[in-house]
Amino acid sequence: RISWVRVLEDQEAVIPNEFSLDGVMQHGRALANEASESVCIRYGPSIARWIAENESGEWGADGSFVVEHPLLDDRWAVRQVLQYGPAAEVVSPERIRQAVADRLHMIFRPE
Repeated sequence: RISWVRVLEDQEAVIPNEFSLDGVMQHGRALANEASESVCIRYGPSIARWIAENESGEWGADGSFVVEHPLLDDRWAVRQVLQYGPAAEVVSPERIRQAVADRLHMIFRPE
């Protein structure tokens, strides 16, 4: 997704002395805030193997993979589900299921 790059020779990054990488990493990911809730997404068998390579979750008897993602932003959750089309389904919370349905309604039946 990068179309071009240019090295800035005279630029130097300044890292504050109090910065700690451990302070921003949670479960191997950089998170700015602690999530107070999660979104549970079921990934269908057609994509489960690839999701399982990068996420922790539980395998379903049908070959699906269920993941509890930290939920910091509802819009992120909607995008996360929609990028996988019918191979991803929100299990909970209900407001995210509804947000996905609303977005699909806007896409396919704009008024």
